[in-house]
Amino acid sequence: MVKSFSFAFQGIFDALLHERNFRVQWLFGLMVFLCNSLLSLLEWQHTVLIILVFLVLALELLNCAIEKACDSFGTSFDAHKKRAKDFAAASVLVFCLGAAVVFVRIISLNAANHFDFIQHHPWEVIAFLLVFFGNVPAVLSTKPSLNTMPFMVIGVGADGYLLTNFYSQPLFCTVAALFHGLMLAALLRRQRLASRA
Repeated sequence: MVKSFSFAFQGIFDALLHERNFRVQWLFGLMVFLCNSLLSLLEWQHTVLIILVFLVLALELLNCAIEKACDSFGTSFDAHKKRAKDFAAASVLVFCLGAAVVFVRIISLNAANHFDFIQHHPWEVIAFLLVFFGNVPAVLSTKPSLNTMPFMVIGVGADGYLLTNFYSQPLFCTVAALFHGLMLAALLRRQRLASRA
């Protein structure tokens, strides 16, 4: 049982290391959990957003698995392998589009409250944006670069500010911190591996 969990966590960490699309979706998952921490949503809205985040990540992992399985049969072109990869990628895209629609719908239901929050908490909104934009360069980079490190430091600092000032939702804050911590560990590991190469 313990070994099975270790294999599963290794798979998540490996995807964060090597799969850019998974890192992007992981970052969006982090931002959704921060939204859950900051915004006053109903319980069912929190629940729906949590389910959507983990389903998107699970689908992307499945997509990665299908791609690796197809690649293991050789590098020569095969129409069936291409279709399998395309179908897997399309399934992720369709679900992500649906998840985005649901997210926008949930946020729009409480738009007045959210505008009020933005007006009264400008520094928190700036910190939220810094978490996102501070991590984007490292998440999107195909090759690790020391140039992305200052942005990551800004993102971590902004995340720490948010989590310490909005701990009214301890579950969401804890998961957001876990998401950010794992992503940061994977990005630093990529940097270390690149420096050894």
